[in-house]
Amino acid sequence: MLRGGGPGRKEGGVSDELLVTAKRSLPLPELLRRLGDYAPSPAETGRGAFLIRSPLREDRNPSFSVYRRDGEWKWSDKATGDGGDAVDYLCHREGKEFKEARARLLDLAGIQDRAPEAARDPMIRVTVKKKVFDWADCTKALTDEQVRKIAIWRSYPPEFVEWCRDQGWLGWFKGGPALPVHEGGKVIGIHHRQIEDPTSWRNTAGKAAPLVFGDPTKTPLTILMESQWDAFAALAAMEAHRRPILENLAIVASRGADHVAALGDLIAKIPGQKYRIGAVEQNDPPREDGKPTGNETWRKKVGKLAPGICFNAPPKEHKDLNDWLRAGMKGEDFLDLVMSAQPKRTTSLSLRSISELRAMQFDDSDCYLGDRMLAAGQATSFLGPGGIGKSRMVLQLAACCALGRPFLDLETRAAGKRWLILQTENSNRRIRSDIEKLIKGLELSDAEVRALDRSLMFHTIERENDAFLDLGEAKILEDVEAAIFDCSPDFVVLDPLNTFTSGDLNSDRDCRAVLMAISQAVKKGNPARVPFVVHHSLTGKAGASKAVGWDRGSYGRNSKVLHAWVRSQWNLAPADPDDESKLILACGKNNNGKPFSEIGVVYDEEVGVYRIDGDFDADRYREAIGTDGKRRKPGLGRQYSADDILECLGTEWMRVSALQRRVYEETGMSKTRFYVIWPEIKDGLRVDRNERGEYRRGV
Repeated sequence: MLRGGGPGRKEGGVSDELLVTAKRSLPLPELLRRLGDYAPSPAETGRGAFLIRSPLREDRNPSFSVYRRDGEWKWSDKATGDGGDAVDYLCHREGKEFKEARARLLDLAGIQDRAPEAARDPMIRVTVKKKVFDWADCTKALTDEQVRKIAIWRSYPPEFVEWCRDQGWLGWFKGGPALPVHEGGKVIGIHHRQIEDPTSWRNTAGKAAPLVFGDPTKTPLTILMESQWDAFAALAAMEAHRRPILENLAIVASRGADHVAALGDLIAKIPGQKYRIGAVEQNDPPREDGKPTGNETWRKKVGKLAPGICFNAPPKEHKDLNDWLRAGMKGEDFLDLVMSAQPKRTTSLSLRSISELRAMQFDDSDCYLGDRMLAAGQATSFLGPGGIGKSRMVLQLAACCALGRPFLDLETRAAGKRWLILQTENSNRRIRSDIEKLIKGLELSDAEVRALDRSLMFHTIERENDAFLDLGEAKILEDVEAAIFDCSPDFVVLDPLNTFTSGDLNSDRDCRAVLMAISQAVKKGNPARVPFVVHHSLTGKAGASKAVGWDRGSYGRNSKVLHAWVRSQWNLAPADPDDESKLILACGKNNNGKPFSEIGVVYDEEVGVYRIDGDFDADRYREAIGTDGKRRKPGLGRQYSADDILECLGTEWMRVSALQRRVYEETGMSKTRFYVIWPEIKDGLRVDRNERGEYRRGV
């Protein structure tokens, strides 16, 4: 829904002058910065427009536009069609109705609908539902009986609760504990809840600003926390009501991850490098939906406030400091926790220490085939020239794994695992024919057919957008992610790779981009899921020679990028130029296990399955194609043609010198031979040339 706000927006038939003032006081770029969603540079705001990744959703490519029109900042999400002004942004970001979002913007801009009636400093009178009263009334309402209730509820010493009340940090309102909300050193509202109901938090000021204990600008140690109850627990453990603890340290509770940005101005005032800033986290359990926990969000935002902030958390058996206090935390325990904290960068990368790695326990339940030629979370490629039968063999591989049967002579250990085959070339008629032949050739029972029906799911070509799935397009990437989420597979086959990108797979950048998109889509929500890529290989005798031997890792197109990405690689090549049914299956790579020996395979046309070729002789095959283990000068004894060069030249512009190096890497063609053939290609108008002297395949 595209909504437009503006200076003329009316609320209740009256022009909303307060809203106009708020949007001028807190323009949208500054609002993004205040919320911690994006920090625009002066150059971006100076241009009056900039494009970023959407803060409202996962966005692989920048599609969120922020621009100024008629003097007002607005936004537009190109992928969803949503947009509007600052109020609309808050509506989408926080799930608020217009009135709530308007109030939130006024609050962030420091504009109040009704000017507070001033009282004695630093307290002012607070308006709550037309009733005016002092914060002092709340502290007075915290009677001895209420002190006892809070002390029991939070395991605080009663004298500590009384001290907090006398300091003006605790009060009582509407039958529950209340805390002050400060702004400019004055109390502008109340943050209160019911003891029995953890969902009953209310803020009369419209927000809960950070709560500060002590003076961070004058003490050598400042400790950041998310919860004010953790702050009280730390003070109680250190017996702050008996000792002048706050002369040596300050504690700041952000009161939730949403208010971390408000700590920025406070931290900026902390002087000198000798002043240490520590942050105490909580031990939130992982969320069932896989999204970041509240603590992870809080830590990420806090880590951006200043370099060198040191993080630590209570022992894992305690969810937070207050829980640890109930279990007997002492003041020295808390201080040891803070002083042993270490800086953390806000990274999503997995990091493990030596002790953590040594303590890990492993079994072979994640090994699905052979010596980890298929394993949980391990990117895998299956390579072969066009038309050799890669899709049919992968189908047989998937069926054998799902049924717990050996695949050729390789043992499988993946019975019951689910496969999603995203293929974009074969019709439903062809897939059905292959399935019927497979059932017959493997002599599957009715029970095995039912098990296979539960384990295999195919993407079929039935609509216009089924035949080409460019993962570089946000909508297609979302559709593929949704299909994976719906099927919840253990393996995702992408067949063939070139139909999942509009880029040039001969380009390292384009190849890397599609492989990263595949990783994102396949492993989202399940890091153990296996991306299984089917890709075209080199062709002809030169190509077959790279299926085994020294160059077996470079059998696929753009072998350097693909070879670096996968953990295991299968090479399928013709074994006999006079008999298309005879093939060789070889291991191009196996990072986490031993490569398997070459397997001679024959396609049984009569029953439609692949079987072991008992007559295959690996040594004779190597000798025939020149890979008998004797290292020869590259290109010796081979006949090359212009087609060998054109196969290495894609639609990406290249200089001739770069093309020559690629041809040498892919085929072994010597530099001399290349420059003998190159004029034939250039003069034959089989390539395009630009003004920079670069070439690409003719289009």
